[in-house]
Formats: sequence, structure tokens, C-alpha cells
Amino acid sequence: MTILLGTQDKSTRVPAITPEAIPKHLPKVYLYAAKGPTLPQLVVGNGRNQMYGDDTFDLRKAFATHQTALSNKLNEAANAQMIERVIPKDAGPKANFLLSLDVLRTSVQQYHRDRFGNYKLDQFGIEIPIVLDASTGEELPAGTALSAGIGKTATCYKAKWVISAITTHTFGAPDESLFGLAKVMAGDQVEGLTQSQRYPILQFWANSYGSYFNNCGLRIWAPTENSAGGVNSGVLLRNKAYPFRMAAVRRTSSNTAPRVVETESGEPYFDFVFKPNQINTDTDARITLKDIYLNKYQTTTDLRFAPKYGDLNGIYVYEANIDLLVKQFYEAEKDALDTNNVWDTSDLTFGNDDEAYMMNFISAKTSTGVPYYSLMIDSAAIDGAQLSESSNLMARCGSDGTMNDTLFAELVSEAVAEYANPDSHLMNTAVNVESIIYDTGFPVSTKYELCKFIAERKDTGVVLCPHVVGGRQLSASEENSLAVTLRTKLQNYPESDYFGTPVFRGLIMGRNGILRNSQYNDRLPLTIELAYKAARMMGASNGQWKEEFIFDKEPNNVITMFDDVSIAFTPSKQRNKDWDAGLNYPLSHTRKTLYFPALKTVYEDETSVLNSFFVMMACIEIQKVGERVHRAFSGVTTLTDSQLVEKVNQKVEELTAGVFANMFKVVPAARISQADGQRGFSWTLPIKLYANNMKTVQLLSIEAYRSSDLNA
Repeated sequence: MTILLGTQDKSTRVPAITPEAIPKHLPKVYLYAAKGPTLPQLVVGNGRNQMYGDDTFDLRKAFATHQTALSNKLNEAANAQMIERVIPKDAGPKANFLLSLDVLRTSVQQYHRDRFGNYKLDQFGIEIPIVLDASTGEELPAGTALSAGIGKTATCYKAKWVISAITTHTFGAPDESLFGLAKVMAGDQVEGLTQSQRYPILQFWANSYGSYFNNCGLRIWAPTENSAGGVNSGVLLRNKAYPFRMAAVRRTSSNTAPRVVETESGEPYFDFVFKPNQINTDTDARITLKDIYLNKYQTTTDLRFAPKYGDLNGIYVYEANIDLLVKQFYEAEKDALDTNNVWDTSDLTFGNDDEAYMMNFISAKTSTGVPYYSLMIDSAAIDGAQLSESSNLMARCGSDGTMNDTLFAELVSEAVAEYANPDSHLMNTAVNVESIIYDTGFPVSTKYELCKFIAERKDTGVVLCPHVVGGRQLSASEENSLAVTLRTKLQNYPESDYFGTPVFRGLIMGRNGILRNSQYNDRLPLTIELAYKAARMMGASNGQWKEEFIFDKEPNNVITMFDDVSIAFTPSKQRNKDWDAGLNYPLSHTRKTLYFPALKTVYEDETSVLNSFFVMMACIEIQKVGERVHRAFSGVTTLTDSQLVEKVNQKVEELTAGVFANMFKVVPAARISQADGQRGFSWTLPIKLYANNMKTVQLLSIEAYRSSDLNA
């Protein structure tokens, strides 16, 4: 006999890890935004607009700030950014709407029906009422005017859909404390002494704050056999639940017609049921609304793609109210079918008692379009909401709050101060991968807070400026004075108390001007020019610096983005003072152009390579490399000490190979020190960076010779 052992797979390999594309120059940018999350997001290109909305980056819109101008320039250079949205404190609530069913038990006029259960219509397309003889109570011939007798009535549920919204300002409150809390209340339908009851059914709210979401909405309807796409009769019969339908819509403004937003699978709508815990046996997929709605329009967990958030991604289904109502409607409809002996016109089955969720309480019709006998939806009610394939239920009451530069600065100050908190989520450097922040003209108090960007983390740098957007023009001496103050603030965060190294991951860029070819009108600091040059040189997502864009010499060091630069000429004495203060400044390159003569950090030692902006950026990246190496080997038990040292050095070399455009030499020197050996769980990784000193001074002389001396 043959003993069958099955197949052994020997073709497998260790899966390759594709590193995320992250540029070495990755600025942190704070923005007002039309929409989007508040946690920092890594975006570039059209991903910026998809995440935060087109209006966010339009310099003519209310969301524009000096940081927006920076963001646009970085994006122009194809440099990814870590954007963090700040939201005014008076924004809110989130755009939302509550859909309720106002229900009244009352007497309703009856109409003639054909053998299929549909209403008979007169020549004008109007339902023909059933008229009784006033004295005998007998039914009069069809077409008899109501004035000739009395209308036949029957007890029925008369309902209308009502849309409302939360309007109060509740900024910062968790969604669960605002939504899903609506109560059953008295309605506004009255019959004698009977008043209707209004039952909350569905509540939706936007994924974030902003008036943008007032242009987002839904269509909810009950399809029948006559609808486009028909009705899912399989779900109706097998799950004993009516299959309703929903589509998301969005419009560009309140004056334009909404268009359908496709689901993540590219479909114009999706089917759902209200009955809990249902599976569509045709596809073995969930079909209950609360189980499937969230993922129909958003993808946030697939790490292969940038997160995409649904417009109205908050939902609460008032299941208890739905369960109560469908059971009431079901019992009433069964009685009516019995009374009229018309079971064959209904979706319901005689003798079954578990078909309550087969009731279509959205439009009060069967799957074949036959009106119910015991339930009618008053679609003509003045304050009623229409639920149909062409009716839009738009969110409302969303607001952006008050937006101006002053409040923006306060919000940024509050946000960036988190970098000084060692317990902040911003200390997760594997997720928060930003490397530098640029001061684009914040008030002085916010500039002080920006210094905290380098307080705890060693893989970040900050570029400050004396200029305040909207403020008065500073003189050369005033810029110098403020630069001294800013440098002093930065010195609160020394590089290393272990090695005794003062602060160097900071730079102060002086002067300001008018940004060319821009819709931003205020004067902006030259930090934006520096950011753009760094973006072109260091901002590629493949992580490689571009040698052709190195801007430590002409022509790349020439200022090309600004006109009317303040203080175009700086006397030598002032230049010396500015240099001592760590203040960078432009000088004339030609009669019509300026250039950066140096890019000096705030490091004090004139002989050190740490004076250079380029060295600063290299050190920031090497710090990140070191942390990546730790993540690669932390927990390893399969390597000896010597093997670990070899692998660590190889990893550093791999992560730095070709990165710095031949400007520096990087040499890892991992080792197991005596203390490491005693502990058994640690290793030491010095990474050596070899760089040239920045040259800024030229000793110029002229030596005169005879021509004959040259020949000699």
C-alpha cells in the first residue's frame, strides 16, 4: 500500500518587508482644514486634497494661513508632509441628522383596489375612495363622489418621516456623549385626543468638524420589483427581512445638485436590512446595516493604502424602536390581511409569526409595490422627509468655527507643546516620522513653543524666523535682538547632557518678502524658500538626497521665490552680530538677485561641522536610522554577540547607502561593551558621521607680476 503523507511546501521564503516611502526632509505642518482627522497624517500630492479637501489649500479661502503657503510649496516640490489639523474651539457640532418616524394610530380613508392589491385610479390618476351609503352603510358603486355618502375608513398607522439635527456647540465632546441618545417624544400629528409618538430610527454624523459636511448626505429607500435594480427577494424570503437600499451623496456647494458617491467596491448603492445579525446566504456576507455601514465608504485599516474616511461615518441605529414598530405594524397588517382576505397580495405568509422585519416601514409597500392596508406613509406632509431613490437627506449644522491668524497661533502653540511631553503619542517615532518644522511667521509666543519640537526627540529640527505675519517690519537690529531671544529659548533643549553637547538642531532665518506667483498677500519669511530648496534636495520619497539640487553653492543657493526682500543689504558689523546670534540672512548675488551665503545652525562652536544645516539634517536622519535598527533587532536570540554586531553594522550601511548625495561618510561602529556584556541584553551603536566644515570666509588678495615672470 501507499501511505499518503500529503505535500510539503519547500518553496516558501522569508517575506520581504517593503519599507514605507518616507523622505528624509519631512516637515510638520499645522493647518486649518475643511475636513479631515486631527491626528497627524503623512500625505503628498492629491492625497493632501483627498484627506483635507480642496478648499483647505486654496489661499483665497478662509482656511488659508501662512502655513498653507508653506504646504503648497512643499507639495509643489513633491515633498510629503506630516499635516496636523487644528480646529477652532468654537467649531461644532459635527454635521449630522436624525431620522425619526412620527406615528399616529388613527382612522384612514380606504380606496378601491384591483385584484393585485394596487389602488384603482380615476381618469386623473387619483385614487378612487370607497364610499358608503350614509343610512345603510352599504358600499356604493366605485366612482361615487364622497359627497354622496360617507367615506369608508379603517384603523391604520399613519406615519411620516421627520429629519432633525443636533445644533448646539459641543466642541471636543466624544461622539458617544452626543449621538445615539435621542428619546421617543410626542409628535405633532393629532386625532381627537390621540397624539402621535415620534420614534428616533437612524442618526448619522460627520467624521470630523466642518461646514464641508453640510454638503454630504444619504439616500435611503425601499426598492420594489419596479425599481432600478429590482429588489433582493432572496434576502426577503430567506432572512425574513425587507432589503432596503442606501447611497451616499455629495455636492460641491449648497447650490449644486448632489452626486452619488460610490462605495469602496465601486457600487452606486448597497442593500441592507435592519434585522440584527443577518447574513446574506448568497454571498455569506453580513447585511445588517449597523454591521456593514462603516466599511462601505471608508478604509482606514489597510496599511497598503492611505486612510480614507467616509463623509458621514458615524451611525447609530435605534434598534429597540425599530423592533417595537415593526412588530406593531406586522400585527396590524396581519389583521388587515385577514379582514380583507388578501394574503396573496402580501409578502407575509399566513400562519407565520416571525416575519415582522419583512415590513417595509420606509415606504409602506410590499416588494411588488402594493400599498399596505394597515400602514401609510404621509409623503405629502409639509415637514415630512422624503425617503426615495431620488431624495437627498443632507447633513446639517456643521460649522468651521472662527478662523484667523491669532486663534490659529494659539491652537498651534497648544499642539506643538506636546513635543515637550515625554508621554505624548508624538514620541512614537515609528508613526510620527516628521523631521523638521518651519516657522512661517508665527507670533513670538508661538515661536517659543515651536522650540519644544526638539525638546524630547533627537530626530527633529526646527527653523525659526523673526518675522511675524501681519506684524510690522523689523529693523536689522530688532531682528538680531529677537534672534538672540530665540537662540536662548532653543538653548533650553541641549543636544546631549550625556556628552555635554549644546543645542544644534535649530536654525534662525532672517528677512521676509513677497512670495512670487502666489495668491497669499501678506509678507512671508524666507524660511519658505529654505523649506522649498530642502524639499527639492531631500524631499524625494525614495529617501535619496538629490545631488543636483544641493544648495550650498550657486546657482542653487540663489533666492528665486521672493520679491521685495526686507533688509537686502546687511553691513559687515551687523553681519558679525547676526552670525553670533545664529541669525541667517541673504546677501546680494547680483544687482537683481540675492543668495544664502551660509546656512548656520545655532551651534556655538565655530570649528564644528554641527554649524551646518546640511549636517543637522544628516544627523536627524541618522538618529532615525538608529531607531530603525533597534526595531529590526530588538528581541533577537538567534545571533551571537559578534553576529549581532556584524548584522547591526550591515543594517546601518544598508539604510544610509547612497542617501546623502556623497556629502558625508557614514561609518557604523556597533560593539558589545563591557557593560553590555555584563547586562547581556544590550548593545552599543555609535554611528560616525564624517562631514566637511562649512566654508564662509574668503581671504582675498591680488599679487601683481610681470608678464615675463609667467613665461619664466
